[in-house]
This record gives sequence, structure tokens and C-alpha cells, in this order.
Amino acid sequence: MKINSTYTPKLSMPNTLKAISLINEMMVDEYKKNIEMIKIELPAFFREDSDLPLPIDNFTRKIFFDFGDKYDIAVLPLHYANWRRLMLNKLEAKPGLAIQTEGYVIWRDETISNVNSLVRDELCFTFVLENINKEEFLKKATKRFVNIIEKIAIKLKKIFDIENIIPKYLPTIETQLLENEMPKLSPEQKEQEILSEYSGFILNKPGVRTLQGKVQRPKPPQIYDLNKQNTIIINDRVNYLPLHVADISFYASGITLSDQMNMFSLKEHMNSSFYKELIESPQPQIIEIKIHKSQLYMALLGKGHIGEVQANVESLKVRKNAAKDKINFI
Repeated sequence: MKINSTYTPKLSMPNTLKAISLINEMMVDEYKKNIEMIKIELPAFFREDSDLPLPIDNFTRKIFFDFGDKYDIAVLPLHYANWRRLMLNKLEAKPGLAIQTEGYVIWRDETISNVNSLVRDELCFTFVLENINKEEFLKKATKRFVNIIEKIAIKLKKIFDIENIIPKYLPTIETQLLENEMPKLSPEQKEQEILSEYSGFILNKPGVRTLQGKVQRPKPPQIYDLNKQNTIIINDRVNYLPLHVADISFYASGITLSDQMNMFSLKEHMNSSFYKELIESPQPQIIEIKIHKSQLYMALLGKGHIGEVQANVESLKVRKNAAKDKINFI
């Protein structure tokens, strides 16, 4: 897919940073209108042999986990999702309470190529809910998110005086990406397909990326209910390439914390009171809204790093071509 060579920022760097910051602030303000929000710092997950000098306290702690001989840095989002679930239990969260976390998630190795690398600047809201109809709630939550995007776009247009700021294409919010791409697959096949996106790029060691035909590693735990998940794609305003701006997902039910802990192979604090009081505790119904701030900025303003757009295109190619190329993902 050819990328227009004119894809360059028109805003100054100060205004670019200001715009990204405003998107973050306005998004938080919108969700805080109807719910109590607690902002919590993410922990630092890293390899045991990485020797990183990081602080440890009750909430922001370094946690070792075992990748084995071969590992995939894209599994980090799953670790963070599990940690957010643990934190909601630690806070004894009830319906009406949410936690807000922000951080960077690295999906590829920048030492290989900037074009094939992607760092997502994520803003995440994790909510505890009452017993509800998941399908109906997901539709409403997605509609609300799109409405918030439109409100933010209007405000940004006034501040930066940019024409046609609202994208020409907004997602079909009544359907799910998984259903659109894989309408004939069973839930198990859909799970396998989505896991292929996580398992496609495996790092045998830092700086060396290989596409494995078969990966000897445990299957990541199914944190999200893949049948109750919306992935929101918006085409950028310059080249109309797909930008993955957000996911709205229910946490999978029926998975105990001990199952999660075993699959994650968390080593440090496994026997601490912090985890002991959480393992086997009842699981509330949880929905997560994960926003990729830099991607959303690019979609609304048509600006950004060309590598991030290309990485999204490559990611979609990997997911769609996995079955055709007969690649076996575990």
C-alpha cells in the first residue's frame, strides 16, 4: 500500500504536544462526569535478567515474569490487563468506580526499523459494572465513545483553526471488527485468530525479530471476552489508512485469579499477602476502554509519524494473512 509522501505535520511541535495533551484531558473529563475515577500508576513488568533499577512500593512495583527461551513483547498488554483486574480487587471496587492508567506499550522492536515499530501511548479506563446485558451496554459504550471523539474534534478545530477536522469516515459502531473480518469462524477460531496478532512477531533476543511458523510458548490467557469486544478503526485524514484508536472490551468471566497467576508465571510476590488475598476472590463484571492517544491524534488531525501508520497497515496484513499463509500460531 503506497503512503503519500506529503504525510507530514503542519502543526508546530509545541502545538502538537498541546493537542495530544488536550485530547487526554478532554477524554478523562468526559468519563469522570458520571463515575468516580482513581488514577493509578502502572507497575513495571520486565525480564528477570534485565537488571533495571526501578522503585518498589505498594502500587508501583517491579514484577518479574518468565518468558522462557522465546518471548514476545506484545504479551505485555495482557499482563497489564491482569494487573488492572488485581488492582480493582485490591481497591474493593464497586459499581460506579473506575481506575485510570496511562503508559506506553511497545508492540515491535524499534532497533529493527522505525517503520516496523509501534509504541502506543495508551490511556485506559477500567470500570466495575452491575449485572447488565453485555451486547446492549457495548453498543451504548461505543456510541458514547464516538460522540466524545466528535466533541473533542470540534474543540480542537476551534483551538487550532484546522479545516475538516472530523474524519470523513467513522466506524460502524453497531458491529464488531472480529465479526466483520471473521463472520464464519467459531469462538475458538476467533480466539486463535486474534492471538495470532500477539504471536506473530517473536523476539528470540533483543534486536532480533523473526516471524515464527510455530512458537514454543504458552498460549496467553484469554483476558478479554473476544465475542464482546469492539475495536474502533478510524481512517486518517491524509491517506485514509486504518488507525486503531481504541478497544472497548469486557473481561472474560469464569477465569480465576489463580489461573491467571499460573499462566503469567509471576515470580516475585507470588506468596505475598498482596496476591494471597486476591487469588480465588470473586470477580466483578469489568469493562475496559483502552485509547491509543497518539493514534487518535493522528486520526483527528491527520498528522503523525509515518511509521505508526505503516505499522498499523502491517499489523492488519499479519492478522488477515495468517490463515492464508498457513502459519501455525500457538
